[in-house]
Amino acid sequence: LAQYWLVPAVLPSASTPRGRSETPVMRFARGAKLIASGDFAAGLPLVNGDGLAESPLAPYAQYYTGVALAGLSRLAEADAVLTQLVSRKPDGYLAEGAVLRLGDVLVGKGDAGRAEDLLEDLSTGKVIAPEIVFLALGRAEEAVSHRDRALAAYRRIYYDYPMSTEAADAQSAIERLQTDDLI
Repeated sequence: LAQYWLVPAVLPSASTPRGRSETPVMRFARGAKLIASGDFAAGLPLVNGDGLAESPLAPYAQYYTGVALAGLSRLAEADAVLTQLVSRKPDGYLAEGAVLRLGDVLVGKGDAGRAEDLLEDLSTGKVIAPEIVFLALGRAEEAVSHRDRALAAYRRIYYDYPMSTEAADAQSAIERLQTDDLI
């Protein structure tokens, strides 16, 4: 568990003896699974509950809270939660994942300019999944009508990561933008 979540191994055990209630960590794990499966309403109170704020899982709880809120179309709340998480500069994948989720939320709520800035900054550093970052950047660039910059992001995926699943999305976007240019 410590290697998967990148948190210290001093957390309470995942097994609960009979007659004892579920620990905050167990509730969080159950909530994260529900959110990952798309059941945002059921997962939200489990990841946003008491007992996690001071634990090593706090950034993960905040991330999953933001994901659940976005999934429930509560974009302003998701923006606030994810913005706070991004400002804390979490370690590991959360540093990238939180910015990607925040970018999606911002584009969804009509603040694509802010998403563009965040994703542009993210794309200049070393990231775990550059093709996902460039796809998100391309979408944000499109949303603010920066056609040439969107094409550059999509071409970066198409040519630098041709075997990725995002390459097909990039190809479609390139064709769409080039077709729009001919009309």
